[in-house]
Amino acid sequence: MSFKFSFFSEESDADQNTVVPTNEATTKEDAREIFIKGDTLDSEKVNYAQIKLVDGLLIKYIQEAERHVITDSSGCHTDLIPGVYEGGRKTWECAYILLDFLSEYISADEIAGRSVLEVGCGSSLPGLYCLAKGACVSFQDYNKDVIEDITIPNVQLTCEGNSKLLERCKFYSGDWECFSELLCRKQIKYDIMLASETLYNTESYSKLHNLFSKHIADDGVMYPLH
Repeated sequence: MSFKFSFFSEESDADQNTVVPTNEATTKEDAREIFIKGDTLDSEKVNYAQIKLVDGLLIKYIQEAERHVITDSSGCHTDLIPGVYEGGRKTWECAYILLDFLSEYISADEIAGRSVLEVGCGSSLPGLYCLAKGACVSFQDYNKDVIEDITIPNVQLTCEGNSKLLERCKFYSGDWECFSELLCRKQIKYDIMLASETLYNTESYSKLHNLFSKHIADDGVMYPLH
């Protein structure tokens, strides 16, 4: 089995693809912390979109993430392959809804200074909002390349002109079970946990439940949206 990413822009050739071989059986991706290589991103050289929220805040995110095609070995287009690619290059509808919910119903005082984890973050619009509102945010996605190619550039766009924001960010990739084990070793819990469009695979329900139950602070809150 194989799948490939295709990225299209006005300057790119639509026939250029990256093909990644995979096995039929899904595997458990080890968890790891990922570090930013460089602290700046030139927004003039990046094709990005932006959302203006009711409070006037602008959230910027990589536009190419919306213009991808994944093709499996049968030639069919798909948004994800469980255990291989978990859809992080696409900004799913619930991410926009959760972003709107946070901006309209959760005050800045409820976010500022809190520790936040967004699981299955991908483009991480809700996590970016919390970061801009003063939280310390951990961004987690199954795929390491999604964190490096999508999440981190989006954070750099948000932090443009304010490098100190980067000091309040951590990035992780890997399977939720392995990620929970990593957090247990570090004895980390969070005041706020975010998730959007994560419950599409029944085999992952218990992993996500355990992650939430083990790593939410005693007085913490969770905002899962599906």
